[in-house]
Amino acid sequence: MFILVDFIVLMSKNYSKLLFIIVSPLIFSYFVLAGSLIYKNNSHAQNSSSLIDYTVPNKFSLLIPPEWVPEGKLNSDSTYFSFTNYRHDLREESAPTDAIKTEVTFIEKKLDVVLQTRFQQANEYSESITKKGDLTIDGQPAVRVWYQGGGWNYPNEISSYIPYAANQTVVISSYYNDDNSDAVDTIQRIHWSFRHLKKAEIIDSKPRVHERLGF
Repeated sequence: MFILVDFIVLMSKNYSKLLFIIVSPLIFSYFVLAGSLIYKNNSHAQNSSSLIDYTVPNKFSLLIPPEWVPEGKLNSDSTYFSFTNYRHDLREESAPTDAIKTEVTFIEKKLDVVLQTRFQQANEYSESITKKGDLTIDGQPAVRVWYQGGGWNYPNEISSYIPYAANQTVVISSYYNDDNSDAVDTIQRIHWSFRHLKKAEIIDSKPRVHERLGF
């Protein structure tokens, strides 16, 4: 009788150890997975942070991250506007790797001329054009060009070119560093949000700029 009881107790202890050995990795895996999901959700929340409207009366409106600041005094008579999450020149070596600068420039030239001039500059500064594409911004046919390797500390550039009047082009250019993995998504959302508040004569949307320039 005592032998049977001892045997049952021994088996119970061994079963507990065996159960612990089997269950422990499962519990550990559960917490690792849960932690990973929480991290991903938090990262997504950070990358999907809301943008706020910034308006220059009688000129344009743009959505920018709430922590960004305009550089200089912005008014409707200006032709150049700049916004950044870093207050200093992006070419300074002390600038952080997550710095982004976005410029909005009103140029009194045709879109073809603006693009050709910029491509010549890219050639002079040994920049490479990594991507080009047609898109629509503010109801207008636009062109987006990706540049890389300009020799600056923040060598990456995404520029959107939007024609409005027959001789007016709005250029939205954003500059960022290779190490800033969230930059591209933020930049594209900013560019898409642009609205011209004082449209002049709108040019014909066809043919596409790429067709006219042959690329």
